[in-house]
Parts: sequence; structure tokens; C-alpha cells
Amino acid sequence: MFHFPVSEVLNFKSVLNATAAGQTAVTSSSVDVQPTGARGFCFLVKFGAITATEDSTGTAKVKLQESSDDSTWTDVTGAEVDIKHDDDADDDLDIDQSNGILSLDIWKPLKQYLRLSITRSTQNSAIDGAICMMYGTKNAQEGRDASYIDSWHGVGED
Repeated sequence: MFHFPVSEVLNFKSVLNATAAGQTAVTSSSVDVQPTGARGFCFLVKFGAITATEDSTGTAKVKLQESSDDSTWTDVTGAEVDIKHDDDADDDLDIDQSNGILSLDIWKPLKQYLRLSITRSTQNSAIDGAICMMYGTKNAQEGRDASYIDSWHGVGED
């Protein structure tokens, strides 16, 4: 059980602003892992509506990518998550992951830079934004990104 505010042990960076519904590929800004002092990096992506029509599926694929120089990127093996809205009248199996949150989490990355690559296909998908939570450091307060504004924490009474 935590006996301290989680915000004291996490550092946050906004890596992607809201993106209008579309079918284009989107990449986030990168996170330089070295100056953060963190060992863990958890990217959270919030999706808006994912459009599907009868007999079609709206999909998006989110991949974690890494780079040694912040310009040449490769996919981190196995680090990908699919999100979809399936409105297939034929199989009576409707899946709607619209307005959902997904995470990609890596511990001790092998390269200096990390980013997200999001491929939206078939139908329109909206992205509400993404953040990176950095953890596993002795002092998360040091090196806070400029996108981190402030935090509040308190204790409730039993």
C-alpha cells in the first residue's frame, strides 16, 4: 500500500496534443531518457471516437519506438497495441474501444530516445493526447519537463 503521493515518485511529460479524427500516421515528441534519471517509462494514450460503419472496422495501432540519435527510429520489439471499433453486422460481435486509454511501458530502455508512432487506418480515429510517466528515480522532482504544471496531494480521514 502506498503511504506517499504517487506524484512525488513520478515525472510527467506531455508528448502528444489532441489530434483531429483522421487516417494519417502520427508520431509523438520524443523523450530523452538520460537526463530524467528514470529507469521506467510508461506512455499513456487517450483515444477519442474511432469511427466504424456497418461491415467495417476502425482501427489504430500504437507502437513504441526507440532511437540513439533522435532521428532514426526503430520499433521496440513486441511494443505495440491495437485499438478498434468493430461494427460488423455479420458476426454480432460489436467491439468499441473508443474513448479508451492504452499504455505502453518499458523498463531500462536500450536506446536514449523513445517516442510513440500511431497508425490510424480504415476509418477515422481521434487522439485526445498522450503523456509519458517516468519512474524509478530517486528524485522525480528534479528535471521536471516544462509541460508539467503542478500537483496537489492530501490525505483523507478514516
